Amino acid sequence: MKASYCFLICLSLLTSCNLDKWNLDNNSNELIPNYSITLDNLLIDNDMSSEIVAVNDNLFVSAIQSASGDVNIVSIMQDFVDDDWGLSSQVNYSIGSGMLMMFGELREGYGLGYINDSDEFRFEHLDDAFNIVNQSQSFNTFIDTTYNGIDSLKFLNFTHDTITNEILLCGRVHTQGTNFSCILRLDENLDPLWFKTYFENCEIVDVVNMDADNFLLLNKEDDGGTDLIMDNLSGSSYKKYNLSSDDLFFGFQSLESDGILFLSGIENDVARTIEVDLNSNSAFVVDVEVYPVSDFRALFLSRDNIVTAGIQNEGGDNILFASELESLGSIWCNRYIDEQYVKILDLIELPGKGILISAIVESQGAFRIHLVRVDEEGATFINEFSENCI
Repeated sequence: MKASYCFLICLSLLTSCNLDKWNLDNNSNELIPNYSITLDNLLIDNDMSSEIVAVNDNLFVSAIQSASGDVNIVSIMQDFVDDDWGLSSQVNYSIGSGMLMMFGELREGYGLGYINDSDEFRFEHLDDAFNIVNQSQSFNTFIDTTYNGIDSLKFLNFTHDTITNEILLCGRVHTQGTNFSCILRLDENLDPLWFKTYFENCEIVDVVNMDADNFLLLNKEDDGGTDLIMDNLSGSSYKKYNLSSDDLFFGFQSLESDGILFLSGIENDVARTIEVDLNSNSAFVVDVEVYPVSDFRALFLSRDNIVTAGIQNEGGDNILFASELESLGSIWCNRYIDEQYVKILDLIELPGKGILISAIVESQGAFRIHLVRVDEEGATFINEFSENCI
């Protein structure tokens, strides 16, 4: 009797569990945003550069250089309809004709840098509703007065101090018949504070703040190679690290509190991740076994792993790969063969929700924005992207 009674109880529990399971709504696809989608209505210039900002889990903001030559800030909306993920977009702000140089997030709002019709660089601070908070005037007069007479000025990227909201612009200046890599610091009203140059026939392609005084620069030489530079206004902290890479890229959360900096790079078409110890002036390089690579980025996650994304040429096709790495190797890896990938624009973490890659793709001679979203485990509810590719 006891055995039969126990059997009936167990059978009842199992039956109850199964009924509950089959009565649950199937929301798995909605809980795992995962897609590789091209925004067909956004025709762009393939030379543009821009970050993408996650406003929330379903809304992203970026700037584009349109194929017609306009500079626009756009919102990209993510939705899930009839068991399919989709993207739509709208223009929020436009300066009209110009050349987009940079876009990114500030402490409050966004920063937009462009070259106007008069061939002068402008920087704008916009609030969350895309209203102008501050707009820079010409920097040429300030630099002519404080530094030297200049012929042209081209800024490529920026960073900002989250406490003071001061901004560091980086790029190149042409003066006395020679190009020099340079940086310019602005106050929160976008008025110039100081200007500094570095090396001939070079440009500073990226900059990050270490603290209120010190900063890190990526100095790219015209004939190839990118150097890491640490410096401050007085030059007392100046150090130069020659890492022998064709290209170097800062990663999100790349600077650790103990003086360890993480970079990604490309050398001889081989992708690599680089760990730099700023205290001991040493570097540890790891080659990622994917070749040949034309573009490569690494994202240093809040859970201490690294996500890499790159473009690889395979049989004449440019494919995108993404993989999460830990000390023992690859946890997951996806290959995207659905488009001809041209350039990675940005790679960001959506904490607890995965990663987002913005890229440029080409089809029939036209270039468009493409977004790839991967969840925390690299999972896909369609299996065409998943494989062991690293």
